[in-house]
Amino acid sequence: MSIMELNKETIANEITNNYIAVIEFYSNTCSVCQMLIPVLEELSQEQTKVKFFKINTEQNMQICMTYRVLSLPTTLIFKDGELVEKVSGFRTKEEIEEILKKVE
Repeated sequence: MSIMELNKETIANEITNNYIAVIEFYSNTCSVCQMLIPVLEELSQEQTKVKFFKINTEQNMQICMTYRVLSLPTTLIFKDGELVEKVSGFRTKEEIEEILKKVE
């Protein structure tokens, strides 16, 4: 499964479903964000109980303000519609897997 792009019209539906949603807030000009996307792509192929999404901060400033995204990349993890984890900066595949184990 690939990472789906979210916006203000689609985010509410995706985070309120009964699964774990991982959302990366990124910018095309952020080199660290661009390093994290392949990691999340790989995880999206392996994690069957988790859905992966991304939000372009330049096009979705209101969502950034709602979730207080102050630095990039920022990754939010929702479970059953509840924000359960907020991680700033780059994380390795293994670090993200550990976070997901705690959330499940």
